[in-house]
Amino acid sequence: MKKFYLLLLMVLFVSVGFSQAPGGVATNLTLWLKADAASTLSSTDSLNSWTYANDGTKSFVSVPTNRPIVKAASLNFLPSVLFTGSQEMDGPNLALAPLPLGAQAYSIFAVWQSNVAANTNPQRVWSQRTSTSNGDGAALWIYNGQYGDQPEIGPAFTYGLGLPYTQSVPYISEVNLHAVNTNDLELVDQTSLSSPVILSTDPANNATANRKVSTDINRLGSRNIPTEEPFIGNLAELIVYSTPVDAGAARNRIFSYLSLKYGIPIQTNVVSSAGTTLWDATANSTYTHSLFGIGLDNGSGLANNQSNSSATAGVSAAGNIVLTAPTPLSTDQSFLLIGNDNGSLTETTSNLPPAASGSSRLGRNWKVQNINNVGPVNLDVDLTGLIVSGSIGTPSDFRLMVSNAGDPTYATASNFYYSPAGFTGNVANFTGVTLADGSLFTVITNASAGTPLPVIWQSVNARADGNNVDLSWVVGVNAQARVYEVEHSIDGVTFTPIGNVSNDPNVKSYQFEHVNAGPGKHFYRIHEVDLDGEAIYSQIVSVNIGTGDFSVAVLNNPASANTDAQLRINAVSGGKAVIELWTSGGSRISVTEQAVGAGVNTLPIPLSRLASDTYVMKVTVNGTTHTTQVVKL
Repeated sequence: MKKFYLLLLMVLFVSVGFSQAPGGVATNLTLWLKADAASTLSSTDSLNSWTYANDGTKSFVSVPTNRPIVKAASLNFLPSVLFTGSQEMDGPNLALAPLPLGAQAYSIFAVWQSNVAANTNPQRVWSQRTSTSNGDGAALWIYNGQYGDQPEIGPAFTYGLGLPYTQSVPYISEVNLHAVNTNDLELVDQTSLSSPVILSTDPANNATANRKVSTDINRLGSRNIPTEEPFIGNLAELIVYSTPVDAGAARNRIFSYLSLKYGIPIQTNVVSSAGTTLWDATANSTYTHSLFGIGLDNGSGLANNQSNSSATAGVSAAGNIVLTAPTPLSTDQSFLLIGNDNGSLTETTSNLPPAASGSSRLGRNWKVQNINNVGPVNLDVDLTGLIVSGSIGTPSDFRLMVSNAGDPTYATASNFYYSPAGFTGNVANFTGVTLADGSLFTVITNASAGTPLPVIWQSVNARADGNNVDLSWVVGVNAQARVYEVEHSIDGVTFTPIGNVSNDPNVKSYQFEHVNAGPGKHFYRIHEVDLDGEAIYSQIVSVNIGTGDFSVAVLNNPASANTDAQLRINAVSGGKAVIELWTSGGSRISVTEQAVGAGVNTLPIPLSRLASDTYVMKVTVNGTTHTTQVVKL
């Protein structure tokens, strides 16, 4: 009986695993290879086999001495399979080939890039063809600066080519064959979705509709062994349908899936596998440049938690942005997309609110579409090659300015500001950024030169203290600040206010205690609001509370001149607490012993007679020692 249930679970797992399809388009899907599907790869390095994602019984197999290499994070942080001109992989042939014998119509989608410039050496990414001389077959074929199909009907050496390619640029391409005698080969990629290239196949070109596909050879990376027409480049995804996929909903869904996954912008609507419009290209026509995003779409197996645009990635002075979900997306059909208005990446003083008067900003605006409430994200903004007034590497000189009202002038409503948590080289790291649906954002590049903007966060910390959490933060210039709103979350996505701390222009360090937070992981951020309504979020910090953690905290720290310290000990079990007080120079002043019970204990620590200084307190309970500092004013 146990074996039966185990077999049933395995069958269910396989059926669920293979229920996904590119963009949710499953009808007539016969071949789907994905380099990011680790379970379909025999290795994460030298590749011996590559299994169909839609059919776990079929695989391509390498020649042992000529195996392609899996290149990690090569296309939008996802892997691809690298062919260098001497590798090829053979797939299942005969009845197991993706296109049936005699087929005269099909569609081939792929995400690929050629690593060689236009030349006279043909390249074969994938082909299914005959092993004899009659030339029946289909292919994704590259030759002399163009790519397309090559059915191999002689003399057809240049037949089927029609779209140009650029070396090292990634493409989403489709070869779509209709079998209607003339004008039946359609070539489409991200540059030509609205105007596909249609090639004639009339008898004058010696390429009639009598051609048909053979099932002899099903191969990646070359035409023949040894590698004739070798492919030199990267292949991330290959999809074959046994019928044409014409312009319409199915094509849009497949291109949208591949565009989001690989950060390759398309100039049409971006939709989900459910057909929901995620980015309306007409309504957002001003902001369609360098479109990219993250998302979770179970229908197509999309789970992007990090992304940037292939149009700007690695390009100097392009203002590349890397978008990351710090907590993996968990709600199906949730997406966050970003496009820009192609504004100048030079500084301007135009369209700045009064709160930023005297500062400068980049002339470019980025627009956000947030579907199903994707929570706080991280944005890494690459300033390489940009000429800015602020000092790159100095967080106080930069701000991410967000208009939730979607106002490109940033004047019609209060804005939100984020200071960089730090820099990685020339990249400003903004963390815990909330981007509402329809919001716009830009980068302020010399914040310290203008009217005081909302406070600069120097540090934010969270520390468990039994079932409580002690929060502390330090700010810079805070003359304009009004209040600090403390927000709490249990998932790092949805935050709820739990208390306020008023600002004092003469105070830079603040504390807040979250009482009885309880066991588990907790996330916190501080929302500072200025006198004029401008606001800024701190970075997100987290802390874990165990079910019985031993912790020590000094409640009134620093202790004033004539008061003693109050020591709170959370003990896992009852016993004896040994409390030692040391100078910062390493001399022990006193040692006392106190009985403590399981749970929270509060004990007085005499400090009133000590000189003003910083002291070290060591507390040992049942063999476990905790060390903390206490300041006597």
